Amino acid sequence: MPDDRGLPPGSRQQIYAGEAGEFLAKVDPYYLRRSRLHMYGGTTSHFGFWARPLDEVDFLPRPGYRESSWPISRDELIPYYHEAMTFGHYGPFTFDDLPFWERALSGVCFPGQLGDPLRGAIFHAQYEERFHDFQLQLGDELRPAENVTVLFNASLLRLETSEDRSRVRSLLCASIENGRKGRRFRVTAQRVVLAMGGIETVRMRELSDKLGNTKRD
Repeated sequence: MPDDRGLPPGSRQQIYAGEAGEFLAKVDPYYLRRSRLHMYGGTTSHFGFWARPLDEVDFLPRPGYRESSWPISRDELIPYYHEAMTFGHYGPFTFDDLPFWERALSGVCFPGQLGDPLRGAIFHAQYEERFHDFQLQLGDELRPAENVTVLFNASLLRLETSEDRSRVRSLLCASIENGRKGRRFRVTAQRVVLAMGGIETVRMRELSDKLGNTKRD
């Protein structure tokens, strides 16, 4: 099992390339490639495990912007947030207690301006490599695991679903060899979880639709 640390090779990172919108193209034209890492551990190796729980308003519909909402409430996630705090060695679950952090950090949050809806917020980060680096924290557990197989240099090309799209039949994957698409293979499972982040998950689903996700080649 290779270590796969540092930065991924350009041939793999190029998978994240794409056309940015007009605004993003002016601000950061390389954002799609620069902001994520196509490697073991993914983008967790990039952001120092910056984290903050979702706010209550994130779970609610926003008239005129979005009518849909989460099927669960924020309260249902709280136990898992506490587990995540322990896993990431983040410290106390005190994201909204600004007086606590003002005392702990000997500072004062910037005061809000009149009529400004923005408010102060606390993020936690974990810069200790042995905690935030996925392969360092879990690599030794995954190597001997009998119920987990880690595939390196395996890129997802397409989701293949049933005709009514009610379930995923298989995942079409390929390796990258000498900067080009290499060996193709399929992965099947009873359940599939797309843990690819907010951008790649949507892109993969749309790409699968455009390419005909029920096609087998």
